[in-house]
Amino acid sequence: MNRHESAPRPLFTPRQGQYLAFIHAYTLVNGRSPAQADIQRFFRLTPPTVHQMLLTLEKQGLISRQPGRPRSIALLVERDWLPRGSSIGFISSAAGLGWEASLAELNEYLDITDFDAAAKWAQEHNHADYFHSKQAICAYVSREAMGFLKRGIRLNAICPGPTDTPLAQANKDMWLGFGSDYREEVGIEAATPLEQAYPLVFLCSDAAQAIAGVIMITDSGYFASGMTESFPSATPVVNFLLGRY
Repeated sequence: MNRHESAPRPLFTPRQGQYLAFIHAYTLVNGRSPAQADIQRFFRLTPPTVHQMLLTLEKQGLISRQPGRPRSIALLVERDWLPRGSSIGFISSAAGLGWEASLAELNEYLDITDFDAAAKWAQEHNHADYFHSKQAICAYVSREAMGFLKRGIRLNAICPGPTDTPLAQANKDMWLGFGSDYREEVGIEAATPLEQAYPLVFLCSDAAQAIAGVIMITDSGYFASGMTESFPSATPVVNFLLGRY
């Protein structure tokens, strides 16, 4: 990022822009440049393909690298010249709803940076469970969104309801039985993985530039129907999630 402000805007293809945007976002999040293997995993490409792209970007003066030094990729373009929409989308769960009531405790947990220490804290506080892990995702997205936005990255999450995945099919009573009475009432099936992917892709797209720190509930309206008592059978579940025992 050492180009003078008066320098002409560099030309690069949309695909090259995706590489540059990834390098920028990875460096901001991790505090170091990505290795070629990181880029391969993200774009799901072969080593020769990624290597050739890096050579091209370097030849065009869009990045620099230091021979023999790992993780030395540096951008030579301004952030404003990169494609808009750098973002991270998390998948929580409807089980994570109601996290606001436990925010103080969740913040204490999220402040722990050592994995083993965090696991120990969860055990000691009786929070080594599915609900707590999903609430932690919601709290993380909400509290960190502003800081990441200052660095050009938007954080958002979705909270899916029952979704018809192979894992859910392996234990249908537990994962797909939840909310089945509501789905029967409104005449729908459990969501497919693709139907959950659409809102997540939207949140990560340029169309959602004004959205950051949002926890989008993607449960076909079950939570809303319980809160408003328009579907009374859902209300006890929602009250439980919200801590209204």
